[in-house]
Amino acid sequence: MGLSSRTGHTIPQLVGDSSNPVLFYDWKDYLSTLFHPIKNVTKFHQFHVSVDHMGVVECREFSDSPVVRITFRKVSKMTVNVSCDNLPKEMLAKGLDLDRQWYLFEHIGELCRTDEAKNCICPKPATDKLQKTDCAPQKTEGALRCTSDLL
Repeated sequence: MGLSSRTGHTIPQLVGDSSNPVLFYDWKDYLSTLFHPIKNVTKFHQFHVSVDHMGVVECREFSDSPVVRITFRKVSKMTVNVSCDNLPKEMLAKGLDLDRQWYLFEHIGELCRTDEAKNCICPKPATDKLQKTDCAPQKTEGALRCTSDLL
């Protein structure tokens, strides 16, 4: 991945590396104070913004579709200055839930080429695996029953 960018913009970083921490910021909350969300944004495939029409985006569903103009800036005469001194609040990474940790350990670890990679990407979880029963509900004469009750 490090070589996928000719200019070096795509540089992979390991989350959790104390010598080179990756920081997460609440961009959604921060940008919501400045901009309106674009409704149904996923239906559009083309977007055009211009310095001549600040705060307006021209959207098209397809190349031959009519242009839909959307004003997404909340204040029309505002200048948005984002600097390293004025970043949104930092978010802490939630981490993986226990089920996901065990899944990675049991199923993905075998795909790692080295033990170092395996221990880094999918180490054995510190918490014991939760015992799961086959408890798919079944209807029996107006009552729900666990399939493990039937064994």
